Amino acid sequence: MKRLLVLLTLLVAVCMGVAAKEPKGDVQYNIIYIGNSITYGALHADPSKTAPPVVATAEVARRVKHTCNFSNCGRSGATTVDFLPSMNRDFKRVEKAIAKHREDDQAGKEKFIFSIMLGTNDSASTGPTGAPVSNEDYKQNLLTIIARCRE
Repeated sequence: MKRLLVLLTLLVAVCMGVAAKEPKGDVQYNIIYIGNSITYGALHADPSKTAPPVVATAEVARRVKHTCNFSNCGRSGATTVDFLPSMNRDFKRVEKAIAKHREDDQAGKEKFIFSIMLGTNDSASTGPTGAPVSNEDYKQNLLTIIARCRE
């Protein structure tokens, strides 16, 4: 829980830094959350109201005073292997989220921020796709996901 709070605080700080450099006006921030069950909100009674992306996006919007939309692409059991674009699995949801946010923003003022929280399942000794993922593969998988998000 402590780690989650640190990550959410970091996300808010990054978003505030980006917002501070933006000209005033109707800038729209679209935050795409990529992750596992923690991101999804698996243990929450109502993830649509209390999952970390919901709470974090509300806090970012409050602080930056701009429109903030989000897509929660978290999935229980997900690993970096599942989100590799070449695997044609979970990254498809990320691409759909990007397309949806671009379609919703007719003025072309959207800004995308990606929050990636993967690793818990990558380090499992058995179970999820690819587990256990070596340190080197984990790093390369994240770099691949990030590169694709930046396209």
